[in-house]
Amino acid sequence: MPPPTKSRGATLGKGALREALAKAATSGQWTEASELYVLFTAQPGCKDLGFWDFLRQFRSQEAELQRLRDEAQATQGENTLGYVPQEIDCPGRHWATPFITWDDGFDCSLCKQPIAADTTCLACRICDHDVCPPCQTVGRSKSTPKQK
Repeated sequence: MPPPTKSRGATLGKGALREALAKAATSGQWTEASELYVLFTAQPGCKDLGFWDFLRQFRSQEAELQRLRDEAQATQGENTLGYVPQEIDCPGRHWATPFITWDDGFDCSLCKQPIAADTTCLACRICDHDVCPPCQTVGRSKSTPKQK
């Protein structure tokens, strides 16, 4: 099978295509191949590559590209106000926010212990994910890099 051809007659070798695709996967948010294609065509030398050539390579690397995307998103914004470490964030990675429980009907999604009324916890109402203060402390300390 010949390497993917660019519309202007130039070619992009399989190794270069694989490398550019991996770089695109970590450069922004995407869930569908078409969204990644937009990021991919922004990479140097990839602007004119056809979607079908891209899609063929995407399908052969899809699991690896999703893993790269997830790793990049997990560390993206560590120094940003409101950043929530992956260990305590909701399953949908919506960046759980401070939330005050209004009654005793909340349980921590991590340790399964009840959270008392009027307690400030981290929560994502979309995922129904609540994190009690002790789990917040443990989760944040695990994700903080050790200083030498």
